[in-house]
Order: sequence, then structure tokens, then C-alpha cells
Amino acid sequence: MRLAVQKLLGYQLAFLDSGRIRLTSVYAPSKDRSLAFDPWPGGPMPFRLVSAHNDPVMAIEEVRRSIGFWLDGRGSLPGFMASLTMTLWEESTRGQAGGVVFG
Repeated sequence: MRLAVQKLLGYQLAFLDSGRIRLTSVYAPSKDRSLAFDPWPGGPMPFRLVSAHNDPVMAIEEVRRSIGFWLDGRGSLPGFMASLTMTLWEESTRGQAGGVVFG
């Protein structure tokens, strides 16, 4: 099942005992570029981004803008994850070899 999610959506999922979910993009240059989400009962979204602000993934300006636009502004986790996938793909060797997709 995890392999199917990885192949379909481009993320490796780790379900931690605390209830936290850690996502690592298949396009991330290293495993330290992952995001962690906690359940957010009663929140505007079912999950809340809890770790990335001090992680290397936050060094990418486009990621910070996507958080503001998709999570803070629209409350859309799917929109944020799609944006992050495109950003990391463009930064990857595969993306650089294939040319710019947007912007």
C-alpha cells in the first residue's frame, strides 16, 4: 500500500506512534527534507504542519510562499502538497534536465 501511494502521489509516508505522519517527497534531495503533520481535531484542516520551519525544506523560498498561499490563505493541504511536489521536482536533477515547468 505504501509503495502504491509513493508511486501515485510521489511521497513516502511514515505513520509514527504519536499519530504524527511524516511525508518525504521522492524528489527531495535527501531524507532530511521531510514534513510532519499532526492530527488537528476541530481545526480548519484535518492535519496541521508541525515540522518544517526549522528543516532544510524551508530554505526554499517557493515553499514558504506555498505555505502562506495554500495552508494559511486557503486551508488546502492538497494544494500545498501539489505545489511542493512541483517545487521539489524542479529543484531535482530530473527537473533541471527536463526544463522549467512553471514560472
